[in-house]
Amino acid sequence: MPGSGLPQGLFGRLRAQMMLSLILGLTMVDAVAYVGVWSIQNREVAMTLNEASARIEALPRNLEPVRVGLLDALSPSDLYVAYIGQEERVLTASEPMSVADGPDASVVLGGLTPGEMTTHTSRAGTDFRVLLVPVGRDIRVQVDEGEVAVPVTAVLVGYPLTAKQQALRRLALVEIIGAVIVLALFFGLSRRFVASGLRPLREIAGTAEAIAGGRTTERVRLDENDPELRQVATALNDAFEAREQSENRMRDFVADASHELRTPLTAVRGWADLYRERGIQDWDGVDEAMRHIWQEAGRMEGLVEDMLTLARYDTAPPNGSGTVDLGGLLAEVVGETARLYPKHVYDLRPPAGSVQVRADPVALRRAVTNLLVNAGRHTPAGTTVRVSVVPTGEQAGDQAGEQPGEQPGGRAELRVEDDGPGLAPPDREVAFERFWRSDRSRSRAGGTGLGLAISRSVVRAAGGDLRLERASSGGLAAVMVLPTAPAA
Repeated sequence: MPGSGLPQGLFGRLRAQMMLSLILGLTMVDAVAYVGVWSIQNREVAMTLNEASARIEALPRNLEPVRVGLLDALSPSDLYVAYIGQEERVLTASEPMSVADGPDASVVLGGLTPGEMTTHTSRAGTDFRVLLVPVGRDIRVQVDEGEVAVPVTAVLVGYPLTAKQQALRRLALVEIIGAVIVLALFFGLSRRFVASGLRPLREIAGTAEAIAGGRTTERVRLDENDPELRQVATALNDAFEAREQSENRMRDFVADASHELRTPLTAVRGWADLYRERGIQDWDGVDEAMRHIWQEAGRMEGLVEDMLTLARYDTAPPNGSGTVDLGGLLAEVVGETARLYPKHVYDLRPPAGSVQVRADPVALRRAVTNLLVNAGRHTPAGTTVRVSVVPTGEQAGDQAGEQPGEQPGGRAELRVEDDGPGLAPPDREVAFERFWRSDRSRSRAGGTGLGLAISRSVVRAAGGDLRLERASSGGLAAVMVLPTAPAA
């Protein structure tokens, strides 16, 4: 279908499928009609032969000989009725059909059981439905006036099928001609029907081409009267929206990454230019320049490592294999973080027993460290940071005497709470976005701004989740939920 915006193959396949369905439907209807008429005809023939048989059996026995003229009154005039004498000889037949025109008695009688109906073709080419009625020797027939009446042993009744066969042939011809006319009309109209049905798909294809061409705000129009197309359009619009959001996030990510890299690069370039322009006159100045360059290089290295980590989790996240003793991990990480922020109070509340979780040990250690460092970095001195582990789900049975971590389907909840200023509810989810900060006008107090994003990626790769909520003290609580593993 040129210019339709859709592949010719789809248009052609739809028309072909519709034509095939119509052909199959017409064939079934015609076949049912043909078989129905044929069945009715067979019942009519059988009823007529049975009626003739009943009339023959009702003829008087051992009385006056039956005259030939009486044969015509036995059944409808279009039946062939022949009296069979001894030695299977045809004595006479009913008018208007002669013995030569009727069924071949010698052939029929040789393979026909009395009372059985069968189809036979005469020497003249006429098909008959025949029935042999046995009568014994109680009936005699007189062929002509003055002749001696001859005993009859059986009566052969035949129904000529010529008229029935012609009717069936006419029916088949009418069905074929009607089917051809219907198919021709449908073939001519199907182009318009299919084109009308594919119009929404052409609109969808046009919208997709427009979006691919850069008009990312275009969306597929929703048809309220077509639930199937509405479902497709909604799914495509969601995909287009997700793509636009992904591209926007990527642009923001690149812009933020460029901004974050520009600051240390500017500092390195400034110290290098200062040295080059002989602004540093002694070795103490050189040492100070090298120290600043080393610090900024470390900052760039950390930023690049964090971006590579996020890229790795975006493309092929680790499966979280491994088992970690959460209590032991927290004891080490809390001790290290407390030394980094000596003016904060880190309160570790270890679990009652061993809590084993399924996660990558190195990645989980980094994720937990990020949470503790954020609590120390973004809260004022003197803030108390409480760290606790609470088994949840199937692990709740530990209080009833089970050992922690014995249920492999349970969950462990790690909470890092502080009594600092906290975050507003709208900021608790966007805080996981890359390079996000609550005050965009201020630089970060260290770090790369990717810590929470990395922590959530690590936890979700292990089959858990990470969220932020309001702490009971009014500060911020980071809640990490991890799947537990059987204790070793």
